[in-house]
Amino acid sequence: MLLLRFALLTLGFTYLLTQSSIFVLLRLWINARWPFIGTLVYCPACSGFWIGGVLGLFGAYPLPTLFGPVDAAVVACGLMATWTLAFVRVSSWMLEQEEDATTQEG
Repeated sequence: MLLLRFALLTLGFTYLLTQSSIFVLLRLWINARWPFIGTLVYCPACSGFWIGGVLGLFGAYPLPTLFGPVDAAVVACGLMATWTLAFVRVSSWMLEQEEDATTQEG
């Protein structure tokens, strides 16, 4: 049950950050100022890694291991990569870059 909680927390936080419309302006703002970090914000596997690591630091990773936060980050990265391959059909990055380009032209 604890592993399911970790998976749902990781999925939820990563989805909010990388795909949800609530954070569109934040993603565009970050990408305009720091392109490398902007790439991380648009990548579910990359963001999942860091979110998993933070959740591991706060004790949300339920499996007792020597490297709890690192293991949590790797598991979260794999989870988000799998989720992206299985369920994400259109990248938010592609949509937002097209939207940003038309806004700047007009």
